[in-house]
Amino acid sequence: MDWESYLDGYNYSAGEQYYDDEERPSFENLLTKKSTLFDHLIWQLSLTRLSDEEMQIGTEILGNIDEDGYFRASLAEVATVCGTNESAVETVLRRVQEFDPPGVAVCDLGECLLLQVKALGIGGSLVESLLTHHLKDLEARKYKQAARLWELTSMTYLRQRES
Repeated sequence: MDWESYLDGYNYSAGEQYYDDEERPSFENLLTKKSTLFDHLIWQLSLTRLSDEEMQIGTEILGNIDEDGYFRASLAEVATVCGTNESAVETVLRRVQEFDPPGVAVCDLGECLLLQVKALGIGGSLVESLLTHHLKDLEARKYKQAARLWELTSMTYLRQRES
């Protein structure tokens, strides 16, 4: 028996045997793993220039981000776990909030949307003003009231820009 050709066509992990390359699954299909948000954020954290203490804080922050991307701990809790102060945690949190996807590691929808607006390069726009001042009306589906208030806000905004 030709043992080399037999062993060349044998898939050790599945116990299956393939006799030609067309039957054999592609190498990429064997090694793919669905990446999670946590994996993606840890990868970005590893590429960020941080001290050992900041890296520990960053890892703790990422461990407290839920599957929707919201940061679910307080600065004080992370500071206690890491043996540091809240200011250091806040500094690292701001760095993490610059990661992809835009709007990650925030506490609420409004903060998420504002970070996304800034990531799009339209910070300081009417959209940012609408989110800052009228998000509660939009959440409550008070569209007419939000539109009326936005009209007043946008007129004020435009006057300020002209001056």
